[in-house]
Amino acid sequence: MTSLDLVPFIVPDYDEATRFFVDVLQFTLAEDRASQTTTGQPKRWIVVQPPHGGTGFVLARGAVSPRPLRELLGSARRSVRYTLNAPQSL
Repeated sequence: MTSLDLVPFIVPDYDEATRFFVDVLQFTLAEDRASQTTTGQPKRWIVVQPPHGGTGFVLARGAVSPRPLRELLGSARRSVRYTLNAPQSL
């Protein structure tokens, strides 16, 4: 069976995105630690996971975001789930 553990999700602001996923969507904050880019710039490694398990998101800060996070995600009450069914021979 093919599965995805983590998927990157580009966000304009770490704290705003973390609050949205945890407070609004009821995701679990699985990890939040300081890190660095390959060029030595500070960043954070933030992982949020849905309340009943499944694929989590690594929140990655984007350089530029023209729209607010809520607008990028749409309504908090909607969700889209993609499932990959790969043949056993792969």
